[in-house]
Amino acid sequence: MANKSWINPAVLLLTLTMTLTSCVFSEKNAGSDFIPDEHILKIKQAVLYPEFVNNHPDSVQSMSYSSLIFGSLTNEEYGSINIGSVGQIIPSTDTLDLGDNPKLINAFINFKVDSTLFLDPSQEGIAQNVYLLRLNTKLDSIHLFNNSITLDDFDPTPISKGQPVFFGGDSIKIYLADSFAEELMAITEKEVDSVQLFVDRIPGMGIVTDPTDGTPGGRLNYMPVQNAYITLNYTMNDADRKIVDTDTTAFFYYSYNYCLNFYESTSGERLGDQTPKEQLYFESFNGVKPYYSAQAAKAMISEWINSLDLDPSLCIALSRASLDFHYQVPADYEAFKHFPGSLTVSYRESSADSTQYFYPLPEINQNVNIGARNPSLRKYTCDVTTYIQDLIEKPAEELTENDDLWLMPLLISEDRYGNTYFTCNPTIYRFVCLEGATSDLRPTLTLTYALVHK
Repeated sequence: MANKSWINPAVLLLTLTMTLTSCVFSEKNAGSDFIPDEHILKIKQAVLYPEFVNNHPDSVQSMSYSSLIFGSLTNEEYGSINIGSVGQIIPSTDTLDLGDNPKLINAFINFKVDSTLFLDPSQEGIAQNVYLLRLNTKLDSIHLFNNSITLDDFDPTPISKGQPVFFGGDSIKIYLADSFAEELMAITEKEVDSVQLFVDRIPGMGIVTDPTDGTPGGRLNYMPVQNAYITLNYTMNDADRKIVDTDTTAFFYYSYNYCLNFYESTSGERLGDQTPKEQLYFESFNGVKPYYSAQAAKAMISEWINSLDLDPSLCIALSRASLDFHYQVPADYEAFKHFPGSLTVSYRESSADSTQYFYPLPEINQNVNIGARNPSLRKYTCDVTTYIQDLIEKPAEELTENDDLWLMPLLISEDRYGNTYFTCNPTIYRFVCLEGATSDLRPTLTLTYALVHK
């Protein structure tokens, strides 16, 4: 039987369609000759070199909702930093039954220790004297934000029994002097009911240690806020209720809502001379920081704009501005653990009562480069687009110190609703050496822009 060959009509139609389609030529530039040159947006880039210098912030926020810190550290390059903490003492209830003529048994304070920080493993278990001091100064908003508490604000006589020593464990228990415990027992009904009345009489208590002897070493100790409390044991008598020599306990919170960590660093004096150098230094708390004045930034941007020799009909549309800071790689890779995870460009805001606070630039909320460390490129990158846009428009005579730029450590937190918050971190101790203005890898400001008709 002879074989018959046949072609499916559907296959034939599909083959013809693909053949005809493949022959169609697309001219993507069609009509381009009809677009005026001034309507074509040409993206350009410029790289500028801001001369950041080492400077010492005179006021940094010291209030913390997370950690009480005390200790002392000395670093060969940065010098020494001494940190103490102060908190208010608050009755745990709004009623306190002391009976008639209560007699003190003892009083002590318990601290839970979350973590310790040291630069050399040999310093992990060193002995540190612990001093509890009675605060004589009432805390206000200036103290909260300006790191203005000093040892002069305390009674120099410790309010603890003996000499407590801490070796770096997970808790600290310190017995209070009878004289201070009796001050707590002298609380009145009005003071129990009103926290403000009580702190007017006893403003607070500080915890500090001795400074290091100037040689490298030392340790910082971190204790959670709201986990420290004072136990007051006493014997109560009350004839009306037939209570005779009954042992009773009362509790007082220490740093219930927040504490103030106060810092004293020598790195600002050692390194913060505000002249362009090959190195830029960053140290946490009130240590040395990379700094760039708004007036210098305005002059740099104005000089760049003038170099463009723009036609009066054109203006600059700035789409992105990014700062890059390369860091120097340490010889010992263990040193990377002391590098800040993020360094963000910040500004300072001052209020009428002299309160000052450092904030990250607003663009950090736009999911841009937030200053995270890039280990591959060995640099920190921060977007400053909105800042530069405003700087272009703002007259130089309107700029103030609040417009100056500082590199600050970044704290990222999240509430229970999933909202993310960015603040300057006031608690973690970190340090890093960056490439300075006279280095080959000096800081750069990269501008991405276009020239458009007004």
